[in-house]
Amino acid sequence: MAWKLYRISSGHYTIDNFELGAEEIPAVLRTLQACFQERLTLGRQAGIGLSQVGIEVLVDGSPLTVGWDNWSGVFLMAEDAAGDAILTELDDYLHHV
Repeated sequence: MAWKLYRISSGHYTIDNFELGAEEIPAVLRTLQACFQERLTLGRQAGIGLSQVGIEVLVDGSPLTVGWDNWSGVFLMAEDAAGDAILTELDDYLHHV
């Protein structure tokens, strides 16, 4: 998978994969489970629509949005500095599997 880490306008990170569609979010969630194991829990549903789909997951209690939109493909977005560190850890994991 071609994951790329970016800093967004909020100053926090997102990691995107333009090659994946919304139907591949369950596989992405399985990858998150493999990486973070018991550190990962599900949060709230963020939204489902024709141009976007997303859910919230928690890693070490820090929220990440896992979603898809027609501009970014599948993305994982941090909301705080702890989430930025988690996405940096995930980026390293994805480049070694």
